[in-house]
Amino acid sequence: MAIQAVDSLPHQMTEEQYRQLPEDVSREIEVVHGHVILCESPTPEHNRIARRLAGAMEDLPSTEPCIRAETDIGVVLWRVPKFTFRRPEVTVYRSLDQPGDKPEAGDALIVVEVSSPSTAAEDLLDKKAQYARVGIPLYLVVMLDTKY
Repeated sequence: MAIQAVDSLPHQMTEEQYRQLPEDVSREIEVVHGHVILCESPTPEHNRIARRLAGAMEDLPSTEPCIRAETDIGVVLWRVPKFTFRRPEVTVYRSLDQPGDKPEAGDALIVVEVSSPSTAAEDLLDKKAQYARVGIPLYLVVMLDTKY
């Protein structure tokens, strides 16, 4: 199945279909319980905060032998009963063996969502429960102050 444009995506998707997407399309979605969710385009402030957090977190001391901190990388939460992955703004995870591999929930040590008023409910409720369900040790939510 070759899908080229976000507007032509199906409402539901398997992991195999997701893996066949071009990278520029796959970076614009999350899949939750098999349902495709289009990600809102972040503001420059949102990206700046995520980038700075990732840099600071990568420099933190760790008991893990090697960690990575990335922005906007997909993390597979579970495959059964239906494929679910999220794309936190920052993910701190154990280094993976193969270059190009993406972390799974068991690799993640910290996930951070930079929240805006339009995503606050999902960030504070749904994602919190999902990250806890898969045992991610630390979930942080950064609330943007919309007054400034």
